[in-house]
Amino acid sequence: MQSKRNCRTIPLSKQPLALALIQLRFSPLLNISDYIPALQDHLRKNGFPLVSHKNIAKLEASPSGLAQITISQWKFETPERHTSIILDQDQILLQTTDYESFEKFIDRYFSILTPMLEITEHATHGIAGRLGLRYVDQVTRQFSDDDIDSYLRSSMRGIDSPYFKNKKKRYTHIEVADTELGSGQKGMLSIRILRNAEQRDLPSDLYSEAPMRLRTIDIDDDFALIDMDHGCENPFPLDRTGIPINQLEEIYFALHDTIDEVFFQSVVTEEGLKKWM
Repeated sequence: MQSKRNCRTIPLSKQPLALALIQLRFSPLLNISDYIPALQDHLRKNGFPLVSHKNIAKLEASPSGLAQITISQWKFETPERHTSIILDQDQILLQTTDYESFEKFIDRYFSILTPMLEITEHATHGIAGRLGLRYVDQVTRQFSDDDIDSYLRSSMRGIDSPYFKNKKKRYTHIEVADTELGSGQKGMLSIRILRNAEQRDLPSDLYSEAPMRLRTIDIDDDFALIDMDHGCENPFPLDRTGIPINQLEEIYFALHDTIDEVFFQSVVTEEGLKKWM
């Protein structure tokens, strides 16, 4: 690993992070199934012995409009099922509920991504579509008279009104912003605050495929999810093929550093951080 973070590091003993995901979307690899035996052999020797397969439906643009197609998707998991890989013809994604640091997380991803791109020869013949990094934090009460609002900046707390008679707030707050990555590429950052909104411990689009949770929360109590998704579309010139593996790392670090700084500067409060320390 050659890149280094350019953001703060604040150790939290009561870590709110519940799920981390890192993803590369690429130009379609329609014969991906031909490479699964070799990929599975590599993955089982590197901590992912469990494998499952399913067919999923997705929408695809065509001259006549959107059409629904079915594609094959594989999931590879660690024995305790806290970390998993999702692979199909368009993407390779690593997700974990057992997160230690970004450096260890991205090292593990590249130990999977690099062989995949080499085995399929997509490093030479493919095109990188989107690099993405996503974090979901669970904001829960630390003690009986704790207040979820105290963890969130005022702009993230929803509306207060004497006419609202709910015992607890229920809202979804969304912010979307363009970003300038240190590597020169453009990014887009989405921030969602889900306050008792879906009555699930993770966002609904992640819920069913997420790894085993390391902890459970009381979804009947007041809580909030902080969902931050930072991506970079078409990071390299479209007039050439090949996915330069050695250039991906710098972009992922830039995505991470922006998420980290926005989280500490603009999403959570100093009071909340002190409660998590």
